[in-house]
Amino acid sequence: MTAAWPRPYIYTDNQVIGRLGAEHLLACGFETLAFCGYPRTATSGWSEERSAAFAEACGRAKRPCHAFAGRHGNARRWADLQGELTRWLSQLPKPLGLMACNDVRARHVLEACRTLGLRVPHDVAVLGVDNDEMVCELTDPPLSSIDQAARRIGYEAAATLDRLMQPAQEASAGRGRRSQPHRSQAGPQRIVVPPIGVVARASTDTLATSDPAVVETLHALRRTPWIRPAVEALAAAVGLSRTSLESRFKAAVGRSLHEEYVRLRLAATRRLIAGSDLPLKTVAARTGFPSVQYMTTFLRRHTGLTPARLRDLERSR
Repeated sequence: MTAAWPRPYIYTDNQVIGRLGAEHLLACGFETLAFCGYPRTATSGWSEERSAAFAEACGRAKRPCHAFAGRHGNARRWADLQGELTRWLSQLPKPLGLMACNDVRARHVLEACRTLGLRVPHDVAVLGVDNDEMVCELTDPPLSSIDQAARRIGYEAAATLDRLMQPAQEASAGRGRRSQPHRSQAGPQRIVVPPIGVVARASTDTLATSDPAVVETLHALRRTPWIRPAVEALAAAVGLSRTSLESRFKAAVGRSLHEEYVRLRLAATRRLIAGSDLPLKTVAARTGFPSVQYMTTFLRRHTGLTPARLRDLERSR
């Protein structure tokens, strides 16, 4: 009997996706968060991994997390699917920050919110995964989503297939006959592809905290994410001491002012590197770094990658 061919496996980093989703909703100021996945099946492990990572990130921020899978994930049982979703959503505290395991599941949630008369994003902010523009832009409101670098996953799969075929092609050319596929003696290759990040749209465009000082400070940080915040000036603008502002900010957002600044600056830098052909020197200048060297140090500290390597990984080569 022929031994099984160890197949390579290229897959997305579900732990990072779950963490990114939680961080995005926490940054909106939600006290209560939820994750909507698919019912457990033999092929739903990816949804469960995202749910577990999301819940872990909520736990670190000391925020409650309500996880849901339900019994129905297929739209052919639409009435049953919507029935269990509306029952679940109606019982949760509002406002609520909710991450769905993918864009399709997020659409199920949006429809359930519409049935219940819940406002998106004010009552329930909804975040999906896949960044399928045909789905995200046509929902009402447009759906925020995590771009999981599908193009790079496809490239890695094609490149891996090409590497596997080369020995067989060379052997076939040498012998003048068809050869069997090359079978590696090593174990199956596993390539984990990190997501690019959150593409924010109207479905999460809200600040859920009721603390006006925190809302104003978050707006200030988001307007200029590449500028290190002058905390004393931010505190003076909202009529608080620096200590009071930092304490109230961390209580509402789950991160310190500095941690939120780093998160926003990293996201802005990654988007500009991955989404443009600008020279790295220009990217550094636009994101507030005095030089490419400073930008490189910052990215290495927080991602383990250089700017050039990051750009290579996030785009087709």
